[in-house]
Amino acid sequence: MFITKARLLARLRRDDGVLSSEYSVLVLVGLVFVGALLLIARSEAVHTHLNNLILKELS
Repeated sequence: MFITKARLLARLRRDDGVLSSEYSVLVLVGLVFVGALLLIARSEAVHTHLNNLILKELS
């Protein structure tokens, strides 16, 4: 598995040692995906909290 990672990184690196744009795009897409998941989780937490407040007021 280590050889596979090394080969993958070697393919993604340019001559000057900087990772290629394909790798940067993958990292960016991953960060956007994680951010979207965190935003969904936060909105669900706020929604649950508001529901609890409404139920407390009604009872």
